[in-house]
Amino acid sequence: MNYSDCGYNVLYDNKMPMCFVGNTVYNKLLYDHWKDKRPCLLHTVEEVELKSQDWIDQHQFMCAVSNVGFKRLVVEKLSKFNPHYFSIVGNNNNFIDVDIGVGTFVQNYNTAVFDNPRIGNHCTVTSYTVLGHKSVIDDFCHVSAYCFINYTNLQSGNLLAIRCSMLGHPGELLNIAPNCNFMMGSTVTKPVVKTGTYFGNRLVSEESSLTYKLL
Repeated sequence: MNYSDCGYNVLYDNKMPMCFVGNTVYNKLLYDHWKDKRPCLLHTVEEVELKSQDWIDQHQFMCAVSNVGFKRLVVEKLSKFNPHYFSIVGNNNNFIDVDIGVGTFVQNYNTAVFDNPRIGNHCTVTSYTVLGHKSVIDDFCHVSAYCFINYTNLQSGNLLAIRCSMLGHPGELLNIAPNCNFMMGSTVTKPVVKTGTYFGNRLVSEESSLTYKLL
């Protein structure tokens, strides 16, 4: 069931109060947007951990954040409760048959109209990004503004800074190792097999998106 609003859609909505977990910029933005429209809360992960199972069952959750490690921490901490996650997707996206997972935030002005692209669970996609042919964004990824992703499989936990281009082609799908960082303005044309921090295809550091906050 989806709740439509002039700005955002709520996916996987169970009509319970929405709880944004973590004092992040995106969570505060979304909380401020929804607080006068329907019941919602903004809590730290520590506050949610102290709640009862009954309280958890009476709410639905998401954490919108660029920090891959923090998002994984939130999901891990709450896993014992088996919470219901919802997603939020902006109304001003040009999407056709996009498969979007739970706990994911997609801001506005993105385009995805080719070959059924997929955005996984607990991802963040900001604005002005194009998902081209056979694009897969796996769980816990963060995609910054003005990125272009084409014939590419981003494995879980990848972080793309602003204006990254992932340029696979029909004959060679780009497969990107998990938990990589890609610095601003990167252009990637070859598969990445080793986790690390990159500028384009050049390995800059062995720090991963879990150990180094690129943004």
